[in-house]
Amino acid sequence: MTKMKSRERVESVLKGNPIDRPPIAFWGHHYDVEYSLAGHVSSALWWQRYLDLDILKVQCRASYHGEDWGLRLSYPEAQPFVGVDHGYLPPEPPADKPQLVTPAVSSLKDWGQLHPLKPTLGALGERLAALEAIKAGLERMGQDPLVIETVFNPISIAARLVGCGGGQRREILLKHMREQPDVIHGALQVITSTFRDYVRAVLKTGIDGIFFATTDWASYDLLTADEYAEFGRQYDLQVLEAMQDGLIVFHVCNQNNMLLELGDYPVDVFSWAPSDPGNPTLSQVQQNLSGKGVMGGISNAALSESVPANALAEAQAAYNETNGKGWICAPNCSVWPTSPVNNMLAVSDYVRSLGKP
Repeated sequence: MTKMKSRERVESVLKGNPIDRPPIAFWGHHYDVEYSLAGHVSSALWWQRYLDLDILKVQCRASYHGEDWGLRLSYPEAQPFVGVDHGYLPPEPPADKPQLVTPAVSSLKDWGQLHPLKPTLGALGERLAALEAIKAGLERMGQDPLVIETVFNPISIAARLVGCGGGQRREILLKHMREQPDVIHGALQVITSTFRDYVRAVLKTGIDGIFFATTDWASYDLLTADEYAEFGRQYDLQVLEAMQDGLIVFHVCNQNNMLLELGDYPVDVFSWAPSDPGNPTLSQVQQNLSGKGVMGGISNAALSESVPANALAEAQAAYNETNGKGWICAPNCSVWPTSPVNNMLAVSDYVRSLGKP
């Protein structure tokens, strides 16, 4: 088959049409630069420059969702940037994760102080500027992948407001949900309203779609099915409705996830960790949720090893399991900063070889 361009390849795989080879996507954090607008743009372009991706998932700093409500993190190894660096290289060793300075919500009454935000101002407005700069950088590079912005679902954003990516602070939100559900519902509606407006603004920039992530929350390890239906699903669907003009990748994090129960969501692609305990396999999702693309199959553990052998074996197994149909080669989640680039390059080279006679 004639070699396809990235957009044609992704659109064809999602329609079930013949493709020259599966599409490729990789993403991860560069903590040294992501707090700077120009640095963040430089980081995003690095992923495309080194890996020639079909889908460029813009890896946001996770705190952006809550900064305009008062969330503050420190980036102790942040590098100053003036202008986009088209030759940016990630540091070795990689910079450490940012640390919480001030949560936006410390007590139950703080939830009532949240107010809807305008997507063109503050940290959200900076994101729109970054996305436009990334598009301009890709044009300068002569590359045209599908570009998708990362947005957490409302319950995940509520968790960020108490300052958690996990751990003990997560218990604050759980306690408030179970003791004062009406208060949390009010806050979730404010968050939902804000990010409905934000995703609409994102799509108006010409960005192709949204990577909509549940982080920890759509897992039976954290919530029951009834709790997720009450505090997750109804707000997810409101934000998803605002995304319908773009490509939607729905990412369900963690083991023992609720992916099959959320399979009726109006999305184009499901992304998750098929090899994690309690999660469905690639073929199980394809059989149960037909008509949707599947994205993943390459574990962070394999990608972090010193040689690419296991990452390649996982890519080959994922291709064989799906027969290469409806499958986008991608990591199970954000690639660890310590993962050697050569492992991702090896997987990318293998997938490209599938399109050669």
